[in-house]
Amino acid sequence: SWMMLKYMKASGDMSRRGRMLEFVEKTLLFFDRHFDKLDGKLVMYPVSSLETWQVCVNDAPDIAGLKAVCTELAGWEELPPSLQELLRELPAAVPDLPVEMKNGRRVLSPCEIRIDQKARNSENPELYAVFPYELYGLGKPELDMARLTYEQRLFRHDGGWSQDPVDAALLGLTEEAVKHMVRQSGMKDKRALFPAFWGPNFDETPDQDHGCMMQLCLINMLLQTDGDSYTAFPAWPKKWDVAFRLPVKKNVYVRGTQTEG
Repeated sequence: SWMMLKYMKASGDMSRRGRMLEFVEKTLLFFDRHFDKLDGKLVMYPVSSLETWQVCVNDAPDIAGLKAVCTELAGWEELPPSLQELLRELPAAVPDLPVEMKNGRRVLSPCEIRIDQKARNSENPELYAVFPYELYGLGKPELDMARLTYEQRLFRHDGGWSQDPVDAALLGLTEEAVKHMVRQSGMKDKRALFPAFWGPNFDETPDQDHGCMMQLCLINMLLQTDGDSYTAFPAWPKKWDVAFRLPVKKNVYVRGTQTEG
């Protein structure tokens, strides 16, 4: 749903608007009707927080996704009446993003309650509030807490599907983003003829996730957008010369150049 809304907004292509909004509405309707409510708030159980915390209550990725989609739709006009009606009550029923204390500091949590206490995979679902759902980042509230969440994340990876590179860029952590870009650009699978057949990583070679995360990291090091405002070089090192031209929405591009800092 989030990807569909972002696609329409960025491209200006409304040719499938009706079908996409129908999909979005059915997705929101599932959460609204599938789970019970306590004191007006959804209690999402049983759920998993990605593949890592497999039995839990109120997982962070679903909460972040619901908040992102509902907030985005609030700015849209001429929505179907049934979707408008759903949006009158659902946003208030979405639980707050879970937080916890770690090493005496407040950080985002992967879920409200871990029923299965054992990590079954190695993802950091609490950081889905940074990417892909963009609730935290530069110029947004509680940036320090989001950065601390990244700093104290349980799992640290290089390459593959790991979101560490784009999280670092979106949080304005320049040194971290540079470290990931330099390291991951050299992670060639020695068995492959082509350098861009990244790997070996978690799942397979060639690894398209690896290249995708590098691209997202690079783009967000150069340019970040929030509505109609743009921030250039939010996580770009002074020592790297660069010239870029990036699309931000239909027929709108941002150009930038940095030379000798």
